[in-house]
Amino acid sequence: MTVKKALHQKNLAQKAAPQKTKYLVRASTGAPVKPPIKKADQRRELEDQMEAFLREGGAVHEIPRGLSGRDSLNGPLPSPPFIGDEPRENRTYVNEVVAAIEARRKPAPPAKPKPRRPRKKIIYDDFGEPIRWVWEE
Repeated sequence: MTVKKALHQKNLAQKAAPQKTKYLVRASTGAPVKPPIKKADQRRELEDQMEAFLREGGAVHEIPRGLSGRDSLNGPLPSPPFIGDEPRENRTYVNEVVAAIEARRKPAPPAKPKPRRPRKKIIYDDFGEPIRWVWEE
């Protein structure tokens, strides 16, 4: 038996053994809560799945970059619609038009001050002890 095969059987035996899930306990209710799955664990699990797929005879076909986005598989990639052979057109600035529209707008009415609500104020004696509450406007 080769070393690689022995390691593989050891890994399979470890996977087959039931693993105990460690639970956290929520302080407020005392209910068990599963711990969050770590990124390293997810990565390891994905690598194990890929390894098992390839080991069982699965194959990965490499597809050239950009091929999946093509309409016809034989032709080149289509050029983006905003890049063309025509020269760039001059822009028409509309700053004056915007300024005229803004000048015609009615100015916003000034904000009305809110009426002040009465507040509670504490009256203290000479020793700093509260005596009573008074409503102040």
